[in-house]
Amino acid sequence: MLAECVIICALMYFIGAGYAVTKRKYAVAVIPLLILPTVNIIAYFVAGPLADIFPMPPFTAYAAIDIIALIGTGVAVSFTSLKFRSKRIRAIYVGISLTFEILLAAILIYDMFGTYYPA
Repeated sequence: MLAECVIICALMYFIGAGYAVTKRKYAVAVIPLLILPTVNIIAYFVAGPLADIFPMPPFTAYAAIDIIALIGTGVAVSFTSLKFRSKRIRAIYVGISLTFEILLAAILIYDMFGTYYPA
């Protein structure tokens, strides 16, 4: 899932860059969606050494890093949503963004579970 996260980051970057030309608040709204894929790329390399420092399996360290990134994304999305004037747009943005991020985190953690504990 490392390659998929790199692709997701690249797509989000290009979407944000496209909006930066015309509507800056939409470009800023894309930035919190980059947190989880970026932290997942970092967690892919950091989970093993972190598990050596703390008494936990590498999968637990990886899952904890991704869940902390998910919480950070939720906070960032809620603060970014304040840039929208309409409560309806704000609710739709928060709902879609958090649904996307929760599903992405679940998929990433499930995939890494299969990597560490093959059937």
